[in-house]
Amino acid sequence: MPNKQAPTDLAIRDIRVGVGNKVEAGDVVEVHYVGALLADGTEFDASWNRSETFFVPIGVGAVIPGWDQGIVGMQEGGRRVLVIPPRLAYGTSGAGGAIPPNAELAFVVDLLSVVNLQPPSIPENEEVGSSLEIRDLAVGEGAAVEAGDKVTVHYLGTLADGTVFDASWRRGTPFTTTIGVGMVIQGWDQGIIGMREGGRRLLKIPSDLAYGETGSGASIPPDTPLLFVVDLMRIQNNP
Repeated sequence: MPNKQAPTDLAIRDIRVGVGNKVEAGDVVEVHYVGALLADGTEFDASWNRSETFFVPIGVGAVIPGWDQGIVGMQEGGRRVLVIPPRLAYGTSGAGGAIPPNAELAFVVDLLSVVNLQPPSIPENEEVGSSLEIRDLAVGEGAAVEAGDKVTVHYLGTLADGTVFDASWRRGTPFTTTIGVGMVIQGWDQGIIGMREGGRRLLKIPSDLAYGETGSGASIPPDTPLLFVVDLMRIQNNP
């Protein structure tokens, strides 16, 4: 990691210039990164240690200002060093026990992809039967999901009448979960299996494979069938 005199402004250095799409404010990006304290090189966070890429929108306040400013202009395939002063990081508060107040930070960021997906249309005139129905709206070309895989997806969830009750698109950040181990509803555990990276799939889920007799909060009444459009962005444990 860089070990330099503490900066007063954001410092950017490209270790490798990419040749792919360029990041603009508002884009969702997929990155790997390592972060360290500039003063002594102590590492406080690294996506590589989790074996999971990091998806985040840039330029909208979802990350520290040093990232919002420093990732813009990167191109896919690039590697960039960001040296970030406290005022563009965690300031006088710090962050937990790992980042003290007034700490200068250094990050090495690899830009893997700029997410280029259009939100799906709300399914219309779709009837949900008594068993799970799957329809591939776009077949991906990457690896296929197996039980136990950790996946990152974007999704849109609606009731049968088209009422949207949840959508990762509205939050601007994809959703990561493990498939086939009971972390999500059964309709997802069964319906995501076999999807390939880059694919878009419609799941028509009967209530007994969703939230059953209890429902889920005010937005999903008891015994309610559900529709999901799921975009498979990454199988995280895939080499």
